[in-house]
Amino acid sequence: MPKREEPQSHDAWASFRFAIVGPLLARPPSARGELLRALFQLAQTSWRHPITGEPVKFAVSTIERWFSAESTIMRRLRRPPCRGAARIPPQRD
Repeated sequence: MPKREEPQSHDAWASFRFAIVGPLLARPPSARGELLRALFQLAQTSWRHPITGEPVKFAVSTIERWFSAESTIMRRLRRPPCRGAARIPPQRD
């Protein structure tokens, strides 16, 4: 029975995607159109495929999808755990 290497490849791809869009998440572009310029710049960059090691380029739409997915995850992680939680009334002495 062959070994399953899928979890390792999934981890490699996750790390790879985060390495590409991580700088945009750390410092999101503030000016209008800056994000698109940054995405175009990333799309022109040649990357090493996380599994094969071959040079590869990705389309703007692919990098944009990765950025959008990662930023959604980051927003969810930053969100307070309970919205509209019941308030505890102050104790009266």
